[in-house]
Amino acid sequence: MESFDQEGWVRVHGERWRARTNTPLSPGQRIKVTAMRGLLLEVEPCQPDHTMNATEN
Repeated sequence: MESFDQEGWVRVHGERWRARTNTPLSPGQRIKVTAMRGLLLEVEPCQPDHTMNATEN
């Protein structure tokens, strides 16, 4: 949805989620959900050859 370095918003399967990452993310970048802590997702960028689990917009 917008760039962020540590916490921001992502869209996963059409739903908007608050997310946390250790790696800066950009709009449209593919991400992988690594954990769910209540309503907060832990995410990381997908490797170029990695199967998409979610997308960040």
